Amino acid sequence: WDRIVKGNYVHKVAQFFSFGWPVAFWRIDGMVEEDFEWFEAKYPGWYNEFGQYWKNYVKASLPVQPPLMYLDSGYVYPHRCWSCNVPALIREDFCVDEVDGELYTYCSEVCRWTHVVAFADEYNGRPTPAMGRFSGRRQWEECYHGWDLADVVKDLGFVRSDGKTIIQQPHLHFDDAKMWTLDNFKGLEVRSPLLDLRAMSLEDREKHIAQYRAGFTIKPI
Repeated sequence: WDRIVKGNYVHKVAQFFSFGWPVAFWRIDGMVEEDFEWFEAKYPGWYNEFGQYWKNYVKASLPVQPPLMYLDSGYVYPHRCWSCNVPALIREDFCVDEVDGELYTYCSEVCRWTHVVAFADEYNGRPTPAMGRFSGRRQWEECYHGWDLADVVKDLGFVRSDGKTIIQQPHLHFDDAKMWTLDNFKGLEVRSPLLDLRAMSLEDREKHIAQYRAGFTIKPI
């Protein structure tokens, strides 16, 4: 409950969902001043934490520059939890551990414990043959690591019947001139945070984890 309420989890989910719109099957419109006022009145302090992000989102909603996900806005694309597959949005709770010599990331200590301890071959001295092993390619970013974003969207089937317009859009406009197409995504590489973390040196990895847990600061684009 503290993570959801005190940690502003719901607002961080909305932030992540909108940030990752190029690879999601939805349309999230931007906000106007009336929206900012409503959120600030209902959630005091909301504007200081999320206001600039949503201003950036609106500014980057038209296809005149790369998607916000590829702009230097200060937002750090989140690691994904190996246990629950949910992004690690409460950054200070981010955990990393090894299983069978391989590095994994988790959104919380509970999820780390689930994979490392509870789903091990034995738990408290008892074999656990019926438990899942959380194996395979569990994260979509890993499946598309190194791909061109346009190819990812085509592979996902997120292209309209004209063969070029993206189904998902960062706005609710219906003007064709404001629609993002595959051409806007060409040349943009998709990366897996987990695979990139595994490829780092120990020193760089420890630095990255510390920075991730410290959070980020949104800046105007």
